[in-house]
Amino acid sequence: MTGRVRSLRRESVPQTELQENPEMNSKQVDEEHLPAWISQLKYNCPRCRRAMIQNEARPPRCESCGFQARIDRGVYSFVVPTDSIDEWQNTYEKLPTSSLGNTSMAVQYRSPLQQHYVVNAFRDLCSDLNPDARILDVGCGNGIFWEKMLDARPALGVDYSVGMCVLARQRGLLAFQADALALPFADEEFDLVYSAGLLEHMADLPALCAELARVCRPGGRIVVGSGNRVSLARQAMRLARKVKPHPVDSKNPP
Repeated sequence: MTGRVRSLRRESVPQTELQENPEMNSKQVDEEHLPAWISQLKYNCPRCRRAMIQNEARPPRCESCGFQARIDRGVYSFVVPTDSIDEWQNTYEKLPTSSLGNTSMAVQYRSPLQQHYVVNAFRDLCSDLNPDARILDVGCGNGIFWEKMLDARPALGVDYSVGMCVLARQRGLLAFQADALALPFADEEFDLVYSAGLLEHMADLPALCAELARVCRPGGRIVVGSGNRVSLARQAMRLARKVKPHPVDSKNPP
């Protein structure tokens, strides 16, 4: 197995990649033809958790504490600026330009094992979704998992990295910058909340699970996938990290 995929039904309770994937150049978020539910979403302030005021002319704003969502590189950002957040943000912002150029990450993104064990498992768990289901991808990254698992059906993604959100939007997924522990949505907004490859990056798993459950509707579904130490994909990544780059002369290929 490449990882663990679990489904919980809630009861009443950057440029580098574009060069490697030219097909992404023709894909963009079509904001004029987004599903109606996107415009109907209600937002909660990530700072004080109270309802935010929505205005088509500007990002949502919280009248209680004054927090204002902002636009960064065309992406709505709901991350509350702090010194610690800025430090982590600098780390995550390096990923869009470096991760896909890294051999080990390339294995994770493009491995047939990932497709067979993880993507197909998610598809099986979500095969009975209604066509108009509200879908949230938490930790969407560059949108590749959304594209493969949901065949690019309408959904909303959130990621901690603005750069990753930019890549996801170029792939066709509407994505916001947000903290998974403080999702900027009102309670019970989504029919499906899923996350792939996020758990291992979170220090407070109970808080994450509580937040995923909070935004999931009664009768909705939460699907979470995470790698493990014995997974085939993880072993392949370990091997890939040992591979040393070898420059190739295009005029005299080996």
